[in-house]
Amino acid sequence: MTADSVAVLRKPPHPLKQPYRDIGPTHICRFHNYRFCDKGKDCDFDHTHCHICLHPGNIALECEHYLDDDLFRKFQRAYTLKNTRPVDLVKRTIFGHKVW
Repeated sequence: MTADSVAVLRKPPHPLKQPYRDIGPTHICRFHNYRFCDKGKDCDFDHTHCHICLHPGNIALECEHYLDDDLFRKFQRAYTLKNTRPVDLVKRTIFGHKVW
């Protein structure tokens, strides 16, 4: 089994379970890289850079690092633990109320 066939068999990760990645002051759009961004041109996030390798011109699902299973697992281990920033989180109860 080749690296390309493993990537084809792998289910794409959910965009919100992927870490924040920045290019300058702008976050890279995780939905554009891993699924589909509904906002299109109205999206405030970067749609030109790859979420994994940070190079312009391709998206994460087409990246050579995503297609190589070992490299993608290393990326997941290195960055997924730093997925959320406390200042970006709004803690809520199971009923949707803010926790003070």
